[in-house]
Amino acid sequence: MLRRVKILVIFLLLGFAISGLAETRPSGNAQLRVFVVEDAAISRPTLLEAERGAGRIFRMAGVDVSWVNCERRFPLSNTHCLDDAQNSDLILRIVPNARTYTLEVFGVSFLDEAGKGAYADVFLTPIEQMTALDRELSLDAILGDVIAHELGHLLLGNHAHSVQGIMRARWQSDQLHGLSAGRLFFTTDQAAQLRNNVQSLRKRGSPLVVAEVSSFNHAQ
Repeated sequence: MLRRVKILVIFLLLGFAISGLAETRPSGNAQLRVFVVEDAAISRPTLLEAERGAGRIFRMAGVDVSWVNCERRFPLSNTHCLDDAQNSDLILRIVPNARTYTLEVFGVSFLDEAGKGAYADVFLTPIEQMTALDRELSLDAILGDVIAHELGHLLLGNHAHSVQGIMRARWQSDQLHGLSAGRLFFTTDQAAQLRNNVQSLRKRGSPLVVAEVSSFNHAQ
């Protein structure tokens, strides 16, 4: 029998939110577009399945996500796929790992002092290493949940962590198996805030600067 490995995943950014899981799909879903820059040589089926999983979590909160996949083979500032990105869009990069964080960190969202942001990174290598240690964990599912978590920070701000649900600050073994089973969602209050914030994204005061993403220094 495979020995259960004790795992702890830590997400950056601090804070708490009121509990109460949102497990039913509200009507009149808000619309969100996310540009995904794949820079970690992940297989396309894995990426698409992860996006479906993350999309399901957002759909349960009343937000429909449209994914635009960009393959990076040159500097991000020259990625023509991002030319159509608007103020109301979010940009997610999937990179191998982060030079400045430990392997317990699966992702990071870049927010300003007001808790606003449009960019997030997800680190593939630590997710792959963790799922290799426990065959009950699905790479597709965990990756999708990490994507949902980091996008959640971009929409909910600095104090988005909750004591339960998809926005937990720390995922231990029990929560990770719950993720693989598709049992963790945004809380009811978070779902309401998500819908409101997605609707207001087009009111961003500053333009989306795509070239800014290339300044994030992660190990390749």
